[in-house]
Amino acid sequence: MRVGTKTQDHLGNEFQNFVVMCRHYGHFPSTITYRMEHGMSLEQALTTPSRGKIVYNGKTFKDIRDLCTQLKMKKHYTCIVKRLRNGMSLEEAITNTKRFHHTINFNGETYLNRTDACQKLGITIYKLRTMMNKGFDAVESLSILLEKKKGVQIGDQWFATTQDICDHFGLALGTVRKNLRCSTDPEVRLILMQKSQRYKHSSK
Repeated sequence: MRVGTKTQDHLGNEFQNFVVMCRHYGHFPSTITYRMEHGMSLEQALTTPSRGKIVYNGKTFKDIRDLCTQLKMKKHYTCIVKRLRNGMSLEEAITNTKRFHHTINFNGETYLNRTDACQKLGITIYKLRTMMNKGFDAVESLSILLEKKKGVQIGDQWFATTQDICDHFGLALGTVRKNLRCSTDPEVRLILMQKSQRYKHSSK
């Protein structure tokens, strides 16, 4: 719709132009344009409230920001506004937990989110994000990072560095790293290291 040409709303009412129609319904033209570009019909775009009093669960709020503040969801204000612009109902925008909560179950414990898990496990959130950017999920990333933090377990022994493993088994660094990549199971790793030891001795 062009700004300078006459246009009609979903009811057939004619307006001087698009801007006048938007203002008639109490919206900025950019809001209506955004909504329609993201899948809303003209009727949805015009009739979905973007500001002013809002009634939710029988309680009246001054606007979306006031609602978020009183419901202790202030940090989710931007996300809720975007959801409403994209056509979600107010109920869906508030109760949909897809992005609000990222509970993580790890080693029998439940953490509120990634930050909570990192703080309690003594891991930096930066390292977790780095691992996840490599394709690991949150649980896999935490397992790998915890292992690196504690060292490497082979059998019932813990080694602080891969060099310590090399010294203990008398193997080359490349061989040790290859064996570690093959499995995360401590017993399997022990078998691999012992197998490499035997192969090294038999080849002499």
